[in-house]
Amino acid sequence: MRRCVSILVLVLAVAATPLLAQETGMGPYITVSGFAEEWIDPDVAVWTVSIETDGKELKDLKRENDDEYERVLDVARALDVPTQHTTSGRIGVRRVYETDNHGRPGNFSHFQLTRQVKIEQHDIDRFEEFLDKLLMDGDLNVQLNYNLTTMGEVRERLKLQATYAARSKAEKLAAALGASVGGPLIVSEYPIITDYAQVDRRSMQAGMVSQSTPERIHVTEHIYVRFALLHGKKRAEKP
Repeated sequence: MRRCVSILVLVLAVAATPLLAQETGMGPYITVSGFAEEWIDPDVAVWTVSIETDGKELKDLKRENDDEYERVLDVARALDVPTQHTTSGRIGVRRVYETDNHGRPGNFSHFQLTRQVKIEQHDIDRFEEFLDKLLMDGDLNVQLNYNLTTMGEVRERLKLQATYAARSKAEKLAAALGASVGGPLIVSEYPIITDYAQVDRRSMQAGMVSQSTPERIHVTEHIYVRFALLHGKKRAEKP
């Protein structure tokens, strides 16, 4: 079985054109984004083991897949992983067909059964031991991600920081225009889109990066706020 350990890195790029300063039925406003980030040390490693078996007879194939599943559970038990930290996904069944030189499907070839087992490692200091048992000794197809048990608290803190950053940015921009900022009209975790603005939503790109030791997690948060724009404040001096 192919040996593979990887971290799934997701990157979301969003580019937006400037929003118009006024919509029908609305007063003048300013739309800004706030950003906050933090590097944190993970306390959970999530090992996803992929089990894939191929064959022509479903009964035999299911038995083979179950045997491989039990072997994965044996490895998890040998690593003292509590039962509640091991979860199994549904079994997927796919018909595989022969293909010609042009990739066109032909006659039925075999069935393919797939299943994923997630093993959560909460004692992160034993990373090398888990790596050896799952990848080297177990000869398993493994994908690795990291997490933090208090990730929700971290994100909430960063959202507040991003909101403060958005307000500060709006005040500076408004002052440069000889105006001031009023109350918020819209607060969103996603880009604010109007009929007059277009947003280029680039697709999420997944990259596979080989790793052998735990990495810090880069957590980022964006907040998008539309403030009412008020007149009458002295224009800020040019920097």
